[in-house]
Amino acid sequence: MALAASSITGGLFTPPCLVEQEVPGQLVIAGDLIVYTLRRVVCGTERTELWALPYDGGPARPLTSGAHHDHEPTVSPSGARLAFLRTDESGYAQAYVLDLPEPDGLPRRLTDFGRGAHGLAWSADESALIVLAEDTDSASVYRAPGISVEDRATALRLTTIDWRSDGDGHHGLRLHPRHLHRVPLDGGPTRRLTHGTWSAARPRVDDLDRVHFLADTHVDADLHPSPQVHRLDSDTDGGPATRQLTSLPSGVERYHVQGRRLRVLGHPSAHRPDDEPARWYEVADDGKLTPLGGEDQLPRWTGLLGDETDLHEWQLELDDAFDITTSSWRGSTMPSRTQTGTPLYPGQGVCGAVAQDGTRQVAILSLGTGAQAPDVYALEGDVRRITRHGAWLDEYHRPQWERREFAGPAGPITVHLLHPVDKVPMKGTVLALHGGPTGQWGVVPPVEALLLASAGYRVAMPNIRGSIDRGPAWVAPLRGAWGRVDATDALAVCDGLVAAGLAEAGRLGVIGLSYGGFLTQWLIGITDRFAAAVSENGVTNQVSAWAGCDTGPAFCRSSGLGDPLSAAGVERLWAASPLRNVAAIHTPLLMLQGADDRTCPASDNEQLFVALRTLRRPVEYVIYPEESHLMQATGRIDRRIDRHQRVLDWFDSHLGQGAQR
Repeated sequence: MALAASSITGGLFTPPCLVEQEVPGQLVIAGDLIVYTLRRVVCGTERTELWALPYDGGPARPLTSGAHHDHEPTVSPSGARLAFLRTDESGYAQAYVLDLPEPDGLPRRLTDFGRGAHGLAWSADESALIVLAEDTDSASVYRAPGISVEDRATALRLTTIDWRSDGDGHHGLRLHPRHLHRVPLDGGPTRRLTHGTWSAARPRVDDLDRVHFLADTHVDADLHPSPQVHRLDSDTDGGPATRQLTSLPSGVERYHVQGRRLRVLGHPSAHRPDDEPARWYEVADDGKLTPLGGEDQLPRWTGLLGDETDLHEWQLELDDAFDITTSSWRGSTMPSRTQTGTPLYPGQGVCGAVAQDGTRQVAILSLGTGAQAPDVYALEGDVRRITRHGAWLDEYHRPQWERREFAGPAGPITVHLLHPVDKVPMKGTVLALHGGPTGQWGVVPPVEALLLASAGYRVAMPNIRGSIDRGPAWVAPLRGAWGRVDATDALAVCDGLVAAGLAEAGRLGVIGLSYGGFLTQWLIGITDRFAAAVSENGVTNQVSAWAGCDTGPAFCRSSGLGDPLSAAGVERLWAASPLRNVAAIHTPLLMLQGADDRTCPASDNEQLFVALRTLRRPVEYVIYPEESHLMQATGRIDRRIDRHQRVLDWFDSHLGQGAQR
């Protein structure tokens, strides 16, 4: 494929340049007004503001400002008001309201929940907000009576295994149930709508003012989570009556309400196997599910941000709408019609969010290939760009992007390549491994790859088996086979790079995050062909990770890795553990770790670090306080800059032209 090169208008892209990044994230549209979140750095502090602009064109303007994070914007049914959540330095969010289209004064704070708010929706008549908030008290948190300890617990009593959730709540701990409250706009008393030891999530309201929410009220919900859509049907003296609307075996991942219609996203199979894409269903009043999407779209992954690029806002859940979702295929994730599965734009790129109001549809897109930062676009047969936030990246030299295929043991392997920018000396080639494992590298690279290419490295991003870019048949061979088919494919790509003159033996590096971190640690335990390696929030010991991960038991079921409840199960997990190969590791390894990572916790990766140090092998372990699993994209700006600089310095020391051989 021909090289795709962007214009060169400025200097080299380096880690400190990240202070210029502007990232549009969440998106809503009401009539002629588009509202979206914008994350940027102002005076050295990162903030998330709400911005707005007319659908038909005109300058974008901030609706909110200040050293805080405003998120989850939702417009009232008439379009007259905007509600949102604001998180301040306390770490807790509260609900705020302002008038539209031109705000008259500052936003008005509506809630004061002791442990903050986590979601909201408008009532049908706009007289109130339905707000999701944590209970102040919890049966899991014990405090000694009469002793003031600044809200610190005396003890935590755990009877279920779902108290951890990476990046959610304070330090990734969910010890307080979350429930729905009706908060009047006129200052009247707040009324609680749901009760129980379980938690509600994602409130929605239909045109009859009936409140919908997700919840798993089953007694063993922590062991086999299966959240379903519930609805508050009637309001009696005893409170609203709750009705469960769905019974999808795998549970509902996401849902939308329009008028009185309900659509849900979920897997047909109970254990959500990795090689099974989720599907959208229309839900009838009697609970009957009708699958949506054309038959030709079934092999595609839908309803997710499938491409690992942090030029977009990295949310754990994509923003979509009732009639619009996304489909991921061949390195692109593009807006698609939920009903038919057909794409709304035939080109290449990555979609981060979509929204609709009537026939008007908008999306946050990186269009084309290579280093394309996202902007807001109107979807009108073709697409119309209506913001210019992505222009920040135009200031820097762009590396050339190329898609190639290399021979693999099970067929061609797609590799996305970034070549060093012009006039920068070539230092070496870095094999970058994506996470998931059911992710994909795509036509828009991550920040890390741009920085490496700007520093003189060729970056090879392969979609080995387990990647979603070729459909379920390409994912299925990895099930229960971590460290086998994936490692074989990765090494085949290295062979292809060397044979094509795109890599030089002795100047190969490898890097990966999460599952990519696991595979990085695995590869350097079975081969010495890499001169340097960087693993971030990886997996060292599958046996201990089964219980140490926030989703360990469920994740191991879906990925076919097994469990440690029998001798055979322990052996299966240990067979896929990089720690078992630690004595064979001689490659210099930089390990990066978010201290509050609940998915791949520090306690797991420390095992490899301690073992390597005991063996006196070249290893360095860098911990970032308070940061969670995806800190390279969502962490504090100074930590992200530090993280990227350390990666460049490590490869320069062990792989670059000045490295000793």
